[in-house]
Amino acid sequence: MKLKGLLGTIAVFLIYRLVTLTFRHGDGNLYLYAGHALVQGILPYRDYVFADPPMMPIILAFFEFVTRHAIDSYLLLPILLEALNALLLSELLKRWKAKLYWLAPLLYLFSLPILRTSDHLQGSQLTVFFSLFGIFLWDKNKPLLSGISWVLGCLTKLYLVPAYAGFLLAIYLSKSKTIKKLLIGSVITTILVLLPFIFLSPHHFFQDVILFPLARHAEFSKLTILGNYARDTWPLLLIGFIGMLRMEQPIIMFPLLALTIFFLLFKDIFYIYLVNIHWYVIALGILFVGNIKKRWIQWGLVGGLLAYVGWSIFQYQAKFINQSRFDNAPAVAEYLKNQPNNFAVYGFHEIVPLVALLSSRNVYKNILDTHPQLFSNGILNRDEISQSATSDGVYLLYLEQLFPDGSRFRSLEGTFFSRKIFDESCIHQTDIPISKIYDDVVVGIYRCAPP
Repeated sequence: MKLKGLLGTIAVFLIYRLVTLTFRHGDGNLYLYAGHALVQGILPYRDYVFADPPMMPIILAFFEFVTRHAIDSYLLLPILLEALNALLLSELLKRWKAKLYWLAPLLYLFSLPILRTSDHLQGSQLTVFFSLFGIFLWDKNKPLLSGISWVLGCLTKLYLVPAYAGFLLAIYLSKSKTIKKLLIGSVITTILVLLPFIFLSPHHFFQDVILFPLARHAEFSKLTILGNYARDTWPLLLIGFIGMLRMEQPIIMFPLLALTIFFLLFKDIFYIYLVNIHWYVIALGILFVGNIKKRWIQWGLVGGLLAYVGWSIFQYQAKFINQSRFDNAPAVAEYLKNQPNNFAVYGFHEIVPLVALLSSRNVYKNILDTHPQLFSNGILNRDEISQSATSDGVYLLYLEQLFPDGSRFRSLEGTFFSRKIFDESCIHQTDIPISKIYDDVVVGIYRCAPP
């Protein structure tokens, strides 16, 4: 019965997500193009700026090879990864004798942070998978494979490193002899994955992956981000905190504490990062509630958690389901396909890579990431790129807000393309609404070329 309920929960989640499946704008589109580029022999660091370790391009290159460039299929990746994460979490809790392990998929998949972030591809889905799988493998006495899994997560996003350090500390303090095999697996995997990229472009690798993240300034208030997560999860945080105080689970608590301290100290964090602490909170809460001896208290808390799930679904439907929708991406691509020249595409990094793939056009000089801080920190030169792009000819894409008086607001105007060169050399072609449900948020398409 419990197995049927567990699998039924995951099936409901998959169906719910399939119903809401659509293209969205975000960093996932950049990763998708990076995977496509890798298949073509275009390498991160050497050929373009990429501010993360290389596992995302590697994994997505493999995915592109398997799916034979079926772009629509990548929409399934975050959904399948989160379903797998839920299964791993419940299996891990079952191995730890948690009486309510079957509740984990429901609490995880239908909690508001996962609903908000599972509708588009992000590195966090992979880091959660690799960390969960790493602990699961260690628990099954496979330390070598555990070390490999953990380091693959760290080579997806470096913010997982503190969690792995906390995990290693917990193993060391337990005086387990498995730590040697953990480290052997980690070191060998790190060398095999990173060495080719470092060898081909050591300066750019160090600049992109190490120096740039350290030089970034905070884009959003840390208190706001932490407050939003607390608002979205406060019942889970409360029960999880009590569980942390009353349960002896160093293999969970050490990574959780290390990761939490890192997020509190690191100056530039995003809501999506906090998903990496989310499964720890749920695991501690389920372990705690499952060990309560008074049944009426236990089932009262279960009822409260189920009410939280209902509240999360309601909040997601009411406030977040339409965020970042880009279901008109094929329409933008079709417009570009019908243009007579072979200009590359350049512009806002959350939309350009996807449009380029759908329209079979190149991203200009493989400049996938046009984040403003890449320009403000001197890694990319806005004026040089603007001048060369205009000389070669490009289609420039902006995300824009239209107003009733005919005016418009261009997101990130002047950050990745010179205003002066834009005014002199770029001609407005058309506006295409970013989604079928909006008509005032559009992709503005401009042709930038010599007179």
